[in-house]
Amino acid sequence: MVSSDNPVTAGEVLTIYFTGLIERSVIPPEVAIGGQTAEVLWFGDTPGYPGLNQINVRASNALAPGAAVPVLLNYLERPSNKVTIAVK
Repeated sequence: MVSSDNPVTAGEVLTIYFTGLIERSVIPPEVAIGGQTAEVLWFGDTPGYPGLNQINVRASNALAPGAAVPVLLNYLERPSNKVTIAVK
């Protein structure tokens, strides 16, 4: 769990939970962390939680540290609300 006491580091893998993915979609959501595109490793339905989706991404190695780095998810031109995470 990423928090101010446990910040993410550049190159680390993150799991992001969300809703709204088209069932069996082959089009991956896009994720930007701190303005840097995150590498999509996997996306789909969260096992055991109907209606909940997840995406596993690797944070860019060029990610700059900060206490409130923005994370944005964009799926089929529908942007998420902006959230922030701590980056070490």
